[in-house]
Amino acid sequence: MLAACGGADEAPRPPVAEPVAMTDAVAAAGTGSRYARQQLVQVPGRNVLVAEYVFDDFSHATEGRLDVFYLDASDGRVTGVERFERALEVGGQGRLGQWSIGNDLLGVPVIRASGGFTGQGQTIGCTKLVALMPDGPRQVASFADYSSNAGAALDPAELSEITASMEGFVPGRSFELHYTGSETATVHFDWNGDRFVPRGELPLGACDGA
Repeated sequence: MLAACGGADEAPRPPVAEPVAMTDAVAAAGTGSRYARQQLVQVPGRNVLVAEYVFDDFSHATEGRLDVFYLDASDGRVTGVERFERALEVGGQGRLGQWSIGNDLLGVPVIRASGGFTGQGQTIGCTKLVALMPDGPRQVASFADYSSNAGAALDPAELSEITASMEGFVPGRSFELHYTGSETATVHFDWNGDRFVPRGELPLGACDGA
């Protein structure tokens, strides 16, 4: 009877974030001048602003950077800001290759960002996944997704190029990484409650051991 009447058997609902305007979010976070593309999303109870940092000076090894700002709101106005600078870093020359935010992996938004660099004729690409949890951003996966030695191989027979793509999403449970090119393989990633863990070794490795 309790379940039919909406009582004790009902699962608690997560708190809903009170929406704020993009202009108010940018003003509160102070991201107007030092940042390029920005995106505002919601997690349970909070608004989150994700902003791509713009470097004035950078080196070949400087990774692209995303900063994340968690915003508390009341009556449509921002009342507090929690800052997570360098929440995600990947790429080179101070730039990210591309980034997006989706809901196809977990019950919260996940940033998927990629970038790469070339050194001594070897090009390496990397993807990092950062989940926007209610209490802050958390990196949940990292893997190299591209490799080419085209700038270093002296013999055409030594040329190698491998690309990895994410497919087979099962939200909250798993995804697959498909490798094609000079080497083919499929690696399954499983969610263990904290991060996505590969079943076995990654042909191109992880970006930073995560």
